[in-house]
Amino acid sequence: MYFEKMTSIWQYVGIAIMIIAIIGLVRIHKLKEEEESYLVLKMIGFYLLGGFGFYINITEFVYLSLPIGFFLYYIFMKNKERTNKTLKNKCAIWGLIILLISCVSNGLYGIGKHFEYRDININATGNIKNLSSEWQTIKSKCNIDDNVPLDGARIVYNKDGKIKDLIYFIIDYNKNKSYQVNFEDKNYRIVVDKYDGYTYNFNSHYDTKTEDFLKVVDHINTSTEAMNYNEINYEKEINDSNEGYDLYSVNIKNNKYKKIKEENLQGSVINHYAHQTSDGSGKDNYAERYVFESE
Repeated sequence: MYFEKMTSIWQYVGIAIMIIAIIGLVRIHKLKEEEESYLVLKMIGFYLLGGFGFYINITEFVYLSLPIGFFLYYIFMKNKERTNKTLKNKCAIWGLIILLISCVSNGLYGIGKHFEYRDININATGNIKNLSSEWQTIKSKCNIDDNVPLDGARIVYNKDGKIKDLIYFIIDYNKNKSYQVNFEDKNYRIVVDKYDGYTYNFNSHYDTKTEDFLKVVDHINTSTEAMNYNEINYEKEINDSNEGYDLYSVNIKNNKYKKIKEENLQGSVINHYAHQTSDGSGKDNYAERYVFESE
């Protein structure tokens, strides 16, 4: 939350620096020693020369400015005799100062961005029964809004509810952020990145919040028999055949699940695959598909 507020404030820092630069040039103009044609334009030229830098990226968010313009000015132009020499020298120096201020400003902004997009580790029990409560902790720690849609998910667990593999992929289109939640060594590792992907359709009826996904996971966990192997995954839309699935319609608002027979469905879906080995005689397999009702 803190770094997002800082990012919002930093949007105005560039404007503030530009205003300071103009005020400085106005004050320098008052120091002119004699009249000169196009003096204002010449002042701007010296200012831009002094403020010209070559940028080297240090990290994704931080760059270093090398004052190439001021270096050229200092070597070839500083001691040259000209009208209003002192004033023009001050303009070049002022350009260098503004360049350095911008560089420091960028550094502070980049440090803030580094912490905003840092990976986060959160303790986990590793049990399917605790996913909903642990998701609330993840959401709070990462400042993920309630309306951010789930883009994909996969959970693998055994009959005791012990999680073997877990991944959530979440995209916050408003903040241009993506979150990849992984279960590793009894911890959630959340990888936070910038997201510059496709434009999001806010009118889509197929959005599923992580809370809604976990409601279905809870339902599956409590309503099916214990299986040796379970895999639950979430898909944005159905693109393949429903053949071989037991189909269920899900109404999150009233928490109702009903078995259906429709073959051509569109919408957010959760697939559940499971099998149980029985005395070496083979595998009892089944697959279920839960389809979210369109509003």
